[in-house]
Amino acid sequence: MATSPVHKALYPPRNLNRLHRRFPLLFPKDTILLIHGYPELSYQFRHVIPLFVKRGHKVIAPDYRGAGHSSKPCEGYNKVTLATDLYELLTKHLGVKENVHVVDHDIGGMVAHAYAVRFPEGTKSVAWGECPLPGTKEYDVILPNSGVGKRELPPFVSPGIDSHPV
Repeated sequence: MATSPVHKALYPPRNLNRLHRRFPLLFPKDTILLIHGYPELSYQFRHVIPLFVKRGHKVIAPDYRGAGHSSKPCEGYNKVTLATDLYELLTKHLGVKENVHVVDHDIGGMVAHAYAVRFPEGTKSVAWGECPLPGTKEYDVILPNSGVGKRELPPFVSPGIDSHPV
């Protein structure tokens, strides 16, 4: 696989999961975190990343845990853990200090929701794409028919339900 300033692999310390990321080397403006859907990868953003970069934004588009070249541990696939992975990638490994714009697609919307709720001090804005928002009527109607068990969702999405994966 060819590498460029927009495509690098990150290998954090051994006690952390490896996340695959794409971002430019120069970061003059706001940071945009792109969270892909499922079964997509950060590759789905390949056409928009150059547009954001051309306007001077720092763009970070990792493959979250279990996707693409990221590590594939046996557990930790709930949305809060995925959001925490992304937050730690930005703050601990990439040194992002400013609040970020979180942009998602599909199931990445649930990860973005978990990110914004769990880390409001690190979130500047959130933009959802093709995903029902947790806590809305549409979400409550779609979820039971989607094959996704409520036990897989973060506790703030399903109050009173154990959030550990089945």
